Amino acid sequence: MLAEYKDWPSLDGLTTITPEVPKTLAKCGGDLYLSSLSTITPEVAEALAKCEGWLGLYGLTTITPEVAEALAKHEGGLYLGGLTTITPEALKMLSANPKIDLPYKFREKP
Repeated sequence: MLAEYKDWPSLDGLTTITPEVPKTLAKCGGDLYLSSLSTITPEVAEALAKCEGWLGLYGLTTITPEVAEALAKHEGGLYLGGLTTITPEALKMLSANPKIDLPYKFREKP
């Protein structure tokens, strides 16, 4: 049913997600905002990375290097504005993708 949806349903209240949900949503195309997710598994991150369009994961305050590695493969824009802590390893992986928007405090300073 979700794969037949032409406009994005509101998923901001979703607090947990399985890898099957992003796989289904990837068929819809368009942007996906999941601001209530506070944590995701590497499997979910891999599935989300395959979605087209902007991906907004504002609720993530920290991510593991495994999740960062998967999300760094996302070809569309990715907004991680809620990050408060990140390991140097995860930061390096995410910073390598210019389409990933990190909080200012984690951006490279000239």
